Amino acid sequence: MPERRVLVVESEEHLRNMEGCLLEESGFAVIEAETADEGLDCLRNHADEIELLVVEADGQGPVDGLAIAKEANHRWPWIRTVVTSAKAVEHLPPNAMLLHKPFAPLDLLIVAERTAGATA
Repeated sequence: MPERRVLVVESEEHLRNMEGCLLEESGFAVIEAETADEGLDCLRNHADEIELLVVEADGQGPVDGLAIAKEANHRWPWIRTVVTSAKAVEHLPPNAMLLHKPFAPLDLLIVAERTAGATA
């Protein structure tokens, strides 16, 4: 069975580490990025290997997470997306699900599995 790969883009280190550990325990290979810019660079270089993107809507840097989610939907439509946010988010791309912060670890795993399991 091929390895399922997820890119986690989260500016807060403790959240990024927690999300990464949970997803690894669930069977995903995890790539982490601290900023939206780093996440976008990672997508540009490794999109063909990534099945799932977990990105905070309001990240640090000139590009926000919602912009990454929209670009991923446009350029790499096979990548499913989970957008995390403590605020209301409008205009999610069609391949994305919203997960409100704060969230329970089990909620992340459930949404990640549902989202990754969705068909294009």
